[in-house]
Amino acid sequence: MDKQLLGLGLSAQPQRLPSPRARSIPLLCYALRFLAILPKTACPKVLGNVHIYLKESLFNFRTLLSTTSTWTIIYQKKEKFSDKRKFERESFGVLERREAMASALTKWLVDPNRNPLAALHMKTLSKRLRKYGLRYDDLHDPMYDLDVKEALNRLPREIVDARNQRLKRAMDLSMKHEYLPEDLQAMQTPFRSYLQEMLALVKRENAEREALGALPLYQRTIP
Repeated sequence: MDKQLLGLGLSAQPQRLPSPRARSIPLLCYALRFLAILPKTACPKVLGNVHIYLKESLFNFRTLLSTTSTWTIIYQKKEKFSDKRKFERESFGVLERREAMASALTKWLVDPNRNPLAALHMKTLSKRLRKYGLRYDDLHDPMYDLDVKEALNRLPREIVDARNQRLKRAMDLSMKHEYLPEDLQAMQTPFRSYLQEMLALVKRENAEREALGALPLYQRTIP
């Protein structure tokens, strides 16, 4: 009996157990092998020591498993979180690139210096506006867009009067099916803006009021 115990590295006397870090699965396997060869009539003191050793070994083994599973879950959560953040960053980067590409494409489409079709459209529109003595900003309708109406109200009176005179002259020429003389058409400036700066200011003010939660200054109503 003592030889068998010594062969397994155990003795009948209680010994100091190794540190929890040193205990592992092979120790538990040795203990189970010892139970297989231990006779039923063994000394109760030996059985008590073996029972304590097995109990602590099982506890350490379960602790090791639970700790390993806990760290595995934490690592998996970190991996999922990092993958999610990476996916969000990549998605945000893709959206930014798409917005930049869309903005660049829009600028290219409306730029007459870069797009031949835009240059052709600008030339055609300029010729038609010169025939009636109009400017491009004269085409904005204050009854359709209230921002245009507000911007016109903020402009100096002489600018608004000149706009009204051009519109009345264009309506008169259109009713008579006539155009301006060639010398007057050459003097026209169809793309000289007088409304865009004030209109942009009005739109920025409205956007700021909306962001602050304030009521709009004007609203369209049905009489």
